[in-house]
Amino acid sequence: MTPGPYSVTQRGPFRKPALLACALLVPALAACTAGTGSAAAPTPTPTGQNRQQLITALKDVAACFRQNGVPGVGDPVTEEDGAVHLPGVPRPVPERARNACVSQIRRADSLRDAGEPRYTAAQIEQLKKLARCIREHGTPDWPDPDAQGRFPLDRRLAGLDKQAMRPALEACEQYFVGGGIQVVGPGDQGGGNR
Repeated sequence: MTPGPYSVTQRGPFRKPALLACALLVPALAACTAGTGSAAAPTPTPTGQNRQQLITALKDVAACFRQNGVPGVGDPVTEEDGAVHLPGVPRPVPERARNACVSQIRRADSLRDAGEPRYTAAQIEQLKKLARCIREHGTPDWPDPDAQGRFPLDRRLAGLDKQAMRPALEACEQYFVGGGIQVVGPGDQGGGNR
């Protein structure tokens, strides 16, 4: 299954107030990915007990979304690379669902953050290719990812309209790890997904 643009691990300027209030984590809670295609909520590769706790927490998020007007959200799916996704999450997530599911999203986000390491060395290299591709497609100041796989955005980049980034993101989609990207904007303490 190919993950879509909804990422549970996003924080930063590309986040939606919903996941930050909804997308699970953008700065600590929610972020809709900047990717395209059908929605899914990827997380970094958790391990052991944390993986089971995260899957349980994501099941709670999915159930809450379904109970609050988003019937097409599926239960968590684990990809070959170990990333966990919520299939069928629309972009944007309806405000009603975002607001009703904040506590479930925060719990999943906190578990996602506890699952270290976030990315393998190979995944970090893939994210570096993504950064190069974005720079080559119109955003020359796009940064490389940090050691946790997050893209530290300055104020200008954090303020970019998601639609302005769409052409570069579509051109570089093959380099996404888990279907989305994690960003950290100015003043963010953690990382979030878009």
